[in-house]
Amino acid sequence: NAAPAEQQQQQQHQQATFWNAEDDAANEERRREALLGEMQRSQRSNFVHFLLLCLVPTSLLLIVVASVVGESNECEGFPVSCSAEPRSFINAFT
Repeated sequence: NAAPAEQQQQQQHQQATFWNAEDDAANEERRREALLGEMQRSQRSNFVHFLLLCLVPTSLLLIVVASVVGESNECEGFPVSCSAEPRSFINAFT
């Protein structure tokens, strides 16, 4: 009686550790879906980082352009007196 019970236990162990062709296809599909989801998540994250890297210098450039365009040499319209100093170029390498 011990031999048939032992054989049945070995068969159950083999069935638990190995899967058949139907399980192969299902596992392959699950694996493919998991990899696809991970790849899409990684691409989305990379796109957001790239967008932020492009946004920082673009916003700084817009600030510089806005300050140059909005710059006026006149001090009119202020309730207090102001004087605009003339700009002069100073060569720092001499």
